[in-house]
Amino acid sequence: MHNSVEQFNIFRKSEMETLIVAVLMATGVNVLVSGIAMVRTGTFWGYITTGLIILIVSVVLYRYCFISTNSIHKRVRGFFLYDSEKREIMCIPDYDAGLRMWNYMRASSAEIQRVWKNNTIGNLQYIGGRIVAEETESDRIISELLEYCVIEILSTCLTDYYDGKSEKYLTKIGRNDVPDIMQNRFLYWYSQEPEHSDDLKKCLEIDGCTMDEALLRMAKVGGNTKAYSRFELILPKGTTVSRKENKIFIESPLFVLTIKCLFTGSNTNTPTNFKKLYLKTIENENDIKAFSMYVDVDVQFKSRCLFSSDITKKCAWIDAFLDNLDKMISEEHFYEKIGWRTAETVIRCVGIQSKE
Repeated sequence: MHNSVEQFNIFRKSEMETLIVAVLMATGVNVLVSGIAMVRTGTFWGYITTGLIILIVSVVLYRYCFISTNSIHKRVRGFFLYDSEKREIMCIPDYDAGLRMWNYMRASSAEIQRVWKNNTIGNLQYIGGRIVAEETESDRIISELLEYCVIEILSTCLTDYYDGKSEKYLTKIGRNDVPDIMQNRFLYWYSQEPEHSDDLKKCLEIDGCTMDEALLRMAKVGGNTKAYSRFELILPKGTTVSRKENKIFIESPLFVLTIKCLFTGSNTNTPTNFKKLYLKTIENENDIKAFSMYVDVDVQFKSRCLFSSDITKKCAWIDAFLDNLDKMISEEHFYEKIGWRTAETVIRCVGIQSKE
């Protein structure tokens, strides 16, 4: 999709702001120099003061312009399918977010399952001619489930990006380092080490056995099969992670990255015949509801970036993370990935030929 006009408007605005700041700075320097030249007169302090004020205003304006034009605001729109009769999230083949949500919910704790089964989702009501969403506990569970998926994507992205890089300039943030992020029920559950951890460690020592293989070995001998995923974020030193007001904040000396996962209970429409042809839901198609979900990512760069020579090295992982969000959560990217439009066209053509 081309946004030539929008890009031109952003460039024009940036150029105008730069020109205004340059004129202000030149004026401030000119007034200041004039005051210094008039140091032997009684009016030089007025010139110097005025010049300094103009310079300070231009620097503040430049900083504001830099921050406003050098921030990232991205919203990724995804979806999931919900069987209202069974009260289950459905598995969507080849859709990373759908597969993760389906799998994480199935293996979640008994307490999460109890709350989930006892509440409905997407409870919208018409009050005074307006649609009002009444958030239920299951709605909050969906938001936390989506947030956990995003955290897993972020953790994998950071691990891959900093793999092999010197640990001297890196810090590892674990489960005990971010107590407030454990308010997410899925993260709290999956990051808890399973019982019989000694047996698990022995399994992991067998020929580089993976975690899934280790849990499978334990299941065969009657051990604990609780799912486990270690929470670890690898970030540059000086970076802090926190969770406030249902938002995750990652703050470094160069930027502040904010992640917010939203489930408003609003329905969405899947393409015609998608559920019937792709998911084979012929008998209970009316019970399958599609809901929208959103991930908002904001990156606010600090003015310190102006003086950093290696900003690309320290911030390049953000681009990789945003790309992964698109690939794994974006509804539009999913349909393009499976080539749904082409597949549906072929199905229609084949169907017409078979009738003839």
